[in-house]
Amino acid sequence: MHSFQHVSKGMMAALILSVVIAFMISLVPNVQLSQFQPELLVFKHQNQFILSEENLVDFVSSTPFHLMIKKVTWKEDTLSIDFLIDKNHQVETNDMFKDLYMVTEKGFIQSKNIKKILLRVFLNNMDTVFMSVSADKKDILKNPTMELEPSMTYKEFLDKYFNTNYGNVIKQN
Repeated sequence: MHSFQHVSKGMMAALILSVVIAFMISLVPNVQLSQFQPELLVFKHQNQFILSEENLVDFVSSTPFHLMIKKVTWKEDTLSIDFLIDKNHQVETNDMFKDLYMVTEKGFIQSKNIKKILLRVFLNNMDTVFMSVSADKKDILKNPTMELEPSMTYKEFLDKYFNTNYGNVIKQN
């Protein structure tokens, strides 16, 4: 009976020692990660940039668009982009409005020198204007961060703050 008591104490000590060792080993990867990798920022402060002919391609290509881009023009303080909806490339209506919203948001919020944005969406052959948006930075004075209101769609935002024109192709509700 006496030998079982020593065995159970030994097993208990071995069990406690193995738990302590397992806990210490589990800390090793976390210690190594914190030593070798700098801390990652959750919120990154981004300075506004100045748009120019030299960084125009970077500005446009850094945004993933659903629409095809046909023409980009930068003159003084006005950015003009022509998009194309091709009959072979289907685009959801909400995705189209999201693209137009993203351009205006990026242009007005992330840049210092864009004061006006002109956007046109053409159908198939560049002869028919599907819709256009004329946005002036003054239009967002009441909403300078371009926050969407709860349950507001991109289309509703563009219609509320900017001058949107729809061609004969779109039926208005």
